[in-house]
Amino acid sequence: MNIKGREIKVNKNILIIVGVIVFITIGFIGKGNNEEKRMIENTVKAIEARDYDYAEEALASVVDGNNKKVDKLWNIIKCYKGAQTEFYAGNINKANEYLEDMNNEYKKYDTLKEDVEKLKADVKEREAFIEEIRGKIPEYEKVLKNKEYEKYNEIQGEIKEIGNKDFYFKLPQDILTKLNKLELSLGEGIGEYNSIKAEKQKQDEEKESKAIAEKFTPEMAKEYAEKDTNINTGNTRLEIISTPEYDEAGIKYYKVAVYLKDSNELMYYYAVYATGGTQFLSYN
Repeated sequence: MNIKGREIKVNKNILIIVGVIVFITIGFIGKGNNEEKRMIENTVKAIEARDYDYAEEALASVVDGNNKKVDKLWNIIKCYKGAQTEFYAGNINKANEYLEDMNNEYKKYDTLKEDVEKLKADVKEREAFIEEIRGKIPEYEKVLKNKEYEKYNEIQGEIKEIGNKDFYFKLPQDILTKLNKLELSLGEGIGEYNSIKAEKQKQDEEKESKAIAEKFTPEMAKEYAEKDTNINTGNTRLEIISTPEYDEAGIKYYKVAVYLKDSNELMYYYAVYATGGTQFLSYN
């Protein structure tokens, strides 16, 4: 028996099989590397075009923890999108967590860097708004406790002016709850106060209007009428009736008769008020 020859033949077969396996393995590795390279290139292009959804989708097929570049890109995209989502939902703390976890490699990509920096600035602005509102709550509580309604109106106005509506309604829930409870604690008092204030303001305005009207003269009425192009067309003559009249609201005015210059025909009447305003009354 030629045992030695048979052993050599078996060893050759083993070597061939091992070689085939190695060749296939290298082929798969090469194919995998090419796929990763292609996806990285596509991801970078998507980032430059601000298509972060596609960038995430492209990376999802190759991320496995074995390629540092893929892992960094994955971290950047996931953290940016996560921070953006939480910011728009009003969850500032979670948005900050995503931004803090983001790899600094994002600075290599100009468009992404610009978007990240803008988001960071927006988050800081929102944080400042929240702290400003939070700082007003103790003053708010004191004012409501003492029923200082005028001061309450001032503070409420300040709160509404601090930021836009999107900022206001996306305040942390604890602040919104506190503000709502404080407002409800007013009861009917603030409504009554504001009604009285509005009525007083109306009376003051009427008083002021009457005071102005008392000083209103026919000469002033003529001056106002001559400046009104609806009355003084250039082909009209005006005649002020010197006896004052009063409209349904009790407001004083002078009636002006408007004539055609050429024929001296009376056309219509206008009312002229102390404010300088005019109103058509009737045709002749």
